[in-house]
Order: sequence, then C-alpha cells, then structure tokens
Amino acid sequence: MLQKIKLVLRNVGVIAFVLVSNFSNTLGQSFLEVSLQSGVNMVHVHPMLMGGGVAFFDYDMDGFQDLYITGGTSSDKLYRNNGNGTFTDVTTIAGILGTDSILTIGVATGDIDNDGYREIFVTTWQGYTNVLFKNNGDGTFTDISASANVADSSNSISVTFGDVNKDGLLDIYVANYVDLVNSVPQNGFDYTCFANFLYINNGNQTFIESGLAYGVADTGCALATAFTNFDNESDMDIYIANDFGAWVRPNTILENNFPSSNFTDIAFSASVNDSMYGMGIAIGDYDEDGDLDYYITNLGKNVMRNNQGNSTFLDKTDTSETANTYTDSTSLAVGWGTAFFDYDNDTYLDLIVANGYITADSFTYNTPFNPNVLFKNDGDATFTDVSDLEGFNDTTYARGLALGDINMDGRLDVAVSVVTADTSSSSHFLLYKNANADSNNWLSVSLQGVVNNRDGFGSRIRLFAGGRSWIREVDGGSSHASHSMSNAYFGLGSLTIVDSVIVTWLNGNQETFANIYPNQHLQIIEDSTIYGIVYMHEDICGGDSIFLEDTFQFVGGIYRDTLPAYSGNDSIVVTILGLISADSVVIDTTFCELDSFWGNTYTSDTTLVSYLTGFKGCDSTVTTNITVNPFIFFTTPAVSLCQGELFNSTAYSADTTLIDTVQNQFLCDSIISTSIIVLVKSFVSDTVSLCQGELYNGTAYSADTTLIDTLQNQVSCDSITSTSIIVLVKSFVSDTVSICQGDIFGGFQFFSDTTVTDSLTGINGCDSIIVTNVNVDSPILSSSTVILCQGDLHNGTAYSDDTTLIDTVQNQFSCDSIRSTNLVIVTISSSSSNATICKGEVFDGTIYFADTALIDTLTGSNGCDSIVTTILKVDSTFSIIVDTIIESGQSYFGVVYTSDTVLLETFLSIDGCDSLVQSNLSIVTGLPPDNQFFFYDNFSVFPNPTSGSISISFSLERASAVSIIVSNMLGEVISILISGTYHTGNHYIHWSGKTDAGASVAAGVYSIRYYVNGTRRGEQLLVMSNSGQ
Repeated sequence: MLQKIKLVLRNVGVIAFVLVSNFSNTLGQSFLEVSLQSGVNMVHVHPMLMGGGVAFFDYDMDGFQDLYITGGTSSDKLYRNNGNGTFTDVTTIAGILGTDSILTIGVATGDIDNDGYREIFVTTWQGYTNVLFKNNGDGTFTDISASANVADSSNSISVTFGDVNKDGLLDIYVANYVDLVNSVPQNGFDYTCFANFLYINNGNQTFIESGLAYGVADTGCALATAFTNFDNESDMDIYIANDFGAWVRPNTILENNFPSSNFTDIAFSASVNDSMYGMGIAIGDYDEDGDLDYYITNLGKNVMRNNQGNSTFLDKTDTSETANTYTDSTSLAVGWGTAFFDYDNDTYLDLIVANGYITADSFTYNTPFNPNVLFKNDGDATFTDVSDLEGFNDTTYARGLALGDINMDGRLDVAVSVVTADTSSSSHFLLYKNANADSNNWLSVSLQGVVNNRDGFGSRIRLFAGGRSWIREVDGGSSHASHSMSNAYFGLGSLTIVDSVIVTWLNGNQETFANIYPNQHLQIIEDSTIYGIVYMHEDICGGDSIFLEDTFQFVGGIYRDTLPAYSGNDSIVVTILGLISADSVVIDTTFCELDSFWGNTYTSDTTLVSYLTGFKGCDSTVTTNITVNPFIFFTTPAVSLCQGELFNSTAYSADTTLIDTVQNQFLCDSIISTSIIVLVKSFVSDTVSLCQGELYNGTAYSADTTLIDTLQNQVSCDSITSTSIIVLVKSFVSDTVSICQGDIFGGFQFFSDTTVTDSLTGINGCDSIIVTNVNVDSPILSSSTVILCQGDLHNGTAYSDDTTLIDTVQNQFSCDSIRSTNLVIVTISSSSSNATICKGEVFDGTIYFADTALIDTLTGSNGCDSIVTTILKVDSTFSIIVDTIIESGQSYFGVVYTSDTVLLETFLSIDGCDSLVQSNLSIVTGLPPDNQFFFYDNFSVFPNPTSGSISISFSLERASAVSIIVSNMLGEVISILISGTYHTGNHYIHWSGKTDAGASVAAGVYSIRYYVNGTRRGEQLLVMSNSGQ
C-alpha cells in the first residue's frame, strides 16, 4: 500500500504558558529538572530500596502524555497532562484505589481489549498480588485483577506487553524475583527465585497463566524484561536481565518458535548469557545496521550487546565506551533504568542510564554518590559521557526511567523514579524537560493496529532519508520496571524531507509512505489512513480572540482543527491556547520637593496615568499616586569649644560656621547651620628631683624625663603643665658565694644558681644595691648498664626484671653525688617454626602419624637459654570415592565387568603424599537410553581448599560436549579449563591455578562450573588460600 502525503503547516512559533516559560535554560544545558514546577511531587518508598516504576501513556486520549508513578508503600499516582507543561494529580478521581495498602514496584500499560484505551498493570513485592486496572474510557479505572486471573502473588518487578501468538491481543510477561521466604543461600547469592509469569489473553478480558506451557517460566531472579523481535522474524521474543547471574541464572533470550506455542532458550548460542547483576534493558539500533542492539545495566560494568544479524551478539561495551563501571576509582556504579533515544535530534541514537545506590556486600561496594549518566553517540558507534554538560547528573537513588514528550515539541523528555527507605527523605521524583537549543528537524510516528494489536507493540518502523536509514521498535515495556511513550521519534538533523516511512506490522505486513515533511507527529492506522498532528502554543490578550475550531475563541484551552492535504489525507493542528489578562496596576510613591520622576520635578501632590504594552502585546494601565514632601531650613545654637577640641569628629582651632544636610521625618533633605566658638588654652612649668626607681604620682622613674599634663583653666579649657623629673643615681656592689645544692645562705635554702639583691641608704639619701651571686654546686650523676640473664645474681641479689639501682657518695666539692646502675635482664627467648610431612614419615629420627608440637632448649648467642617449638603437621592422604553405573558386559577403562566391584587406584597428590581413588562400580542391565543420569556423574574438585593447583574428575556414559569454566564472584571468566567433546568413561584434568593468560590467580573464592551438552550439570566453589604457583 503506497500513499503520499504533503502537509502544509502554519509557520507558528511555539509559545509556552507562563509556567513553562519560567523554565529558563541559563546554563545552556539540554535537561532541566522541572518536576515540582510541573506539579509532580512524590517518591517511591521501599525499606530495601527496591522498585520505582514510571510509565508515559495517554490514558484519556486527549493527545498528551500522562504519567503513572509507583509509590512502593505509599500510594501510586496518576498525573494528567494539562497540555501546557503542567500536570494534575487525578489518582483518586480516576479510581486508582488501594495502592496505599500494598507495596507496588513496577508498571507498564497496554490496550488488552483494543478499545482504544490503555489498561495499567502494576507489579508488587512479595506478600501482595499484582494489579490490573481496566480503563473504562471515561477517565476512570476499575481493578479487574481477580476476574482477569492475574492476581498472582510472588515477588514481581518488571512487566511487558506483547502479542506472543499474533492473534491481535496483547499478552503479558511478568519478571519475578527472589523468594524471600524460602531462600536460604548456601553459596554466595544462590537464591531461590520465583518463576516468571506469561499471561495469554483469552480475548474476553481474562488471561491464562502459561509460563510452563510455553517454556518461559525462567527462575533467574529477573529485574528487567522486554518483548522484542531480535531476529527480524516478525514475532515476539523475550529478553531477560537476571540478578545474581553468577549464582542463579545468567541473562537470556527466549526465542519465539511461532507458529509453535513454545520458546527456546538461546542464551548460550547467542552469547547473551552474561553472569551479572542484570537490572535494566535498553533497545535500539545504535550502529544503524538494521537490527536491534541491547544495553543491559548492572551493579558494576554494564554490557552493550551488538546484534550480528545471525542470532548471535558481540560484547561491544569497551569499544563503545559505555561501561559505566565505577563512580570513582573504587566504588561501583549501579545502573537501573535505561533507554536509547536521540536527545538532540542529530540523527544518532544516544543512551541514557539511571544510576542509584543500593546496599550491597563489600565486594560489590558502591556509595550514595551514583550520578545518572547520559552518553552522546559520536556517530561512529562510540559514545561520550555528557552528563554534566547536559544537566543529567542527579545523585538521588534513581530506579525506573521512561521517555515521553510532555509538551509534544519533538524533543523527548525524561522521567526518573526515585526510591527512599522511608518518608523522611527530601528526595523526590525527577522530571527532566528537554530544552536542547539545537534547531534540528525531527519526525514522530505512532501506530494504531486494526488486524494487529491496537497499540502496535512489536511492529517496526523504518525511515529513509538523506541516503541513510533508521529503525525503531514499538515496545510494550522495558528499561527497569517502566514503560516509555510508544511514539517512535527520529532525529533528522538538517534533513528537510523524509524519502519514505516503512511500517512492518507484527504479522509481517508492510505499508510504505513517501515524501514526508519533518517536525510533525505522524499517525498511521493499519490498512486505513495516515495523518499528521502538529502541536502549537498560542497566547492571546484578555478580550482578544483567535479563530479555532470554526469559530472565534476567547477562552484558553486545547483546540483541534483538521486541515486537508492535497493527497486527501487530513492533518490535525492541536492549539494549546493561553489567555493573558490585561493588567491594571496602582503605584503609590513619595518624592521630596523638587526631586525628578520620569524627567519631571514636582512641588505638590499629583496623580499620573499611563498605558503600557506588555511583552505578550497586551495593554496594561499604570496609575501612579505621587506625594511630595517639602525640605526644611533651620539654625542651631552656637557651640563653644576649647582649642583643638573635636566637634562631630573634627578638631577646631579657630571660630567657624558649619552647614549640614540631614533627612527629616519625610526622608527629605533639611539644612542645619551651626556657629563654632574656639576658646584658647594656658601653659605652666615645674621641676622635681627623685631617687632612681622612686615613685612620682604613682609611677617609678630610672632616668630624667619631662611630664606633660593637662588641666582645665578658668574658661573650662585645657591648660598644659610641664614637670621636669631629675633622677639621682643609686650605688651598686657585687659579690659571689659557692654552696652545695640544698644548703642555706642568708636564711634561705638554694637548689640552683641565684642572684640575691639587698638595698642600703647612700649619702645622697638614695638606696645602694648589693648583689650577691650564689653558685650552687649540683651533685654529680653517673650511670652504668649491666646485662644479666634472667635469674642471675648482681651484688648477691638475683634479678628477673629490668631495674635501676641508686647509690650516694661525695664528689670533689664535698657535695653528694648519685650513682645509677641500670640492670638489663635478658629473657629466655622462644621461637616457633612449622614443618609438614606425609603420614608415617620420619622427622628427626621419629615416625609420626598425627600433628604434634616438639619443644627443644638451646643456648643462644647471648649466652642465655632459648626454647624452640616446632609445629609438626602430618598430611593425610586424600581419599576420593567415585560412584559409577555401567551396563553388564560393558568395559570400564578397558576392562569388561559383569558384577559389582570396587576399584582402588593410588596416585601422588600435589603435596607429594599418596592419594587414593576408590571407584564403586555398579552393574545394571537394560539402561534407559534417555536417562540423563548416565550423561554425567561424579563431578569432583580436590583438594579444596587449595594453595595451588587442583585436580578435577568427571564421568561420561556416552560421548558428550563438556565445558569446565572457572569464574570469580563477579561472574568474570578466569579460565576455560576444557571445552570440547569427550569420550565415554572417567576423566581427570589438572589446573595449575593460573588464568588463560598465564597469570597466577589471587587468593579468594571462585566458582567452577561443569556444563554437559550446553547445560550446567554441576558447580562447586573453590577456596584459594593464596596465589596459585
């Protein structure tokens, strides 16, 4: 079916409402967080910080994207888009009831009965049942979970809609998580997890759970899932991202075998079996090769799986530079919701990731600083982190992420669900408005199925323009616990025409449309018609009108007009009309007499009326009431000052007149005149003689000086008095005396050198000073050290601990001297060593069969006894028992057996001691050929723990493909020990403890997995006590 369409659009600029226009982009960033300004204020609450889903969808079919957000333990919210960039909470009036009494996790929407109105599926935590809200088409919903047979209770996280059997009805796939009641991990995170649900639509608003019947009841602790057509076969396959992949089950793709009602797990053959903490899924053809690629988020390094077009994938994480492994050098990033989209409409698919902290073990350490990430596609299949540059770097605990165009301007906005442990947090849901300043062109395409499901889920849209092509898939829920807007958005850069748009519906039918103009929302109805939708924002002044919907409109609102295109296909113009009221403003102001206002001066009160045109072109009346206050002039009484005295911080020496200006009670200037009268000072002189150090007026003097003092004269001004001080000198005598420390001199006891001063009266009547220098002779301190063995005698006394001996004698000054002797006691040393022998061997002439401790006494180099302890460890031989079943008359290692027997074999283990392998051979008759028990048996690893190499044994009853892989606890492959086909019988292999690159393995815990014919048949944890040798 070939149609051409040419839409003639009005060249009208987008003018937002006042609220939206306030979202200024002063930093030039593409994303502005506008949740609170837009009227969206909530947060997802979960004590374990799990969940938080968000969905964009048009629940009331008014052409604008509404929001459903899960609340966890608080109520879910449904926000209606008002069409002007703001939202209204309609949860209660829409009938979304009961979510405040359960614990909700994720959400997706889909039209289960093809009536044009989407239903809402909400997943719940363990202990609660999932919820399906039926859209009644009148703006309200009804809970039909029980009657629809979907009210199952497990631990559900994510959900996706898709038509599995291509009957035109949407089916539902639910990703389930850990069974918290029955999980007791024996090994790391080896949890028991609920099987995923597949609900097949019966066509009468009821479903039948068919997970086991279709082979999709995966038990891998799923956190994310998506219906997707990865192999271009026009059917719905299932991609699953599993948590704890190294312990439970890795990620997988379940391939739809339509028309057969079953799926095949192709994780291994497709190379998507990533053993990780899978959390979110993004779908998109980022390298433009015509098939869908997948990006999986993780606790740690994310994975970019590049589709090779032959049902296999390559890991392009590093080459695409999208690992998102760390937030700093040591802390792991934690990725959740994610999506591909062209945020700047430059034609290249970019990638966005919601990061958020989660409590975890030390080897998965992460911090609350986990900023969101935006990767810009560089056009060569590589990406650059532009999170900070574009304003998408919030560090709240993000979970779900969804894309939607909240103002239908052709730029996709981003919603991010935020989780907190309780309601005390100030964190809240994030809504990022895309304010990218680039003027790139774009095209949005939405589908409406008629034969296929009405939502078009699973259909593919391919666009050709400028010699390139792009594809988009309409999906029914992906990311993490979330669902994006279903319109397919294409960035066109500077391209001005789209050569063609090809729609491949889920049933394989194709429709082609040519010569499409950009910057419109294209609506395609299956086998019917195509039309374009253009959204415009217009504002008018109060009292003005605009011609919309065939009449003049005077009231703000949303209006729709249909314009015919030359090909006969209609185009719809949606006008969001804002009404600007005429303003009337009254301003009361006060001026001082002769002040200037708008170039004029006023001496009396007056009223001014003026008319202004606002920035929207609407008139405003401004009335200004002016009150004029007069100025005042007055003279103050004269002020008398002494010469040099301060008045208002200024000193004056002569008479003067001051003029000053101050504000009066009306805040207007007043002039003040003040006369200053200056009075003259007087001067007096005197002389005084003093002994050196004597006081005069309370002050001691030691040298001649002149004192200046100020007194008030008869006119109350200062008079200056000058007094000359003459100081008479004292005489000075000095002597020296030596005494022993502590002796008495002049009635005083001295312990250190001192100067004693005494005074006498001289002939001039002044004191004479006698100074005696007292030298104190200190006792001589001597010290020596003596070293003794513990318990030896010194001067007849035995000592066992260090001590100091003090003795007193007279020195050459006849003063006491102190002699100190330090006794150092050398203790008996004790040393220990370890030795290992095999059981029954000789050590120092004696045979030992069990661990023991040997003690010996030696004389050390210091002449004191030393005790040597040897810890002797006796290694027992390893004993390995292998149980094997064969059919009577068959050979086992070249020997035919017809009856049960026990075989013993001895070989040397890695520590040099003999090990015994006992094979218990059971003979049976008539083995079932399809009994899987005989395909593998006796997977053993020994020794364990080990400090170096290990041996591994396994048995095969018939030739099979065998792989044995060593991985660390992050799921990273350390070494592939074997991978190939092995013959019937017992097999032994040896591993040296090194990686495939030859490096020694570090100490720690490792997983050894045993695969037979592509299926894991055994796993053991190996404890490596130190590096492999």
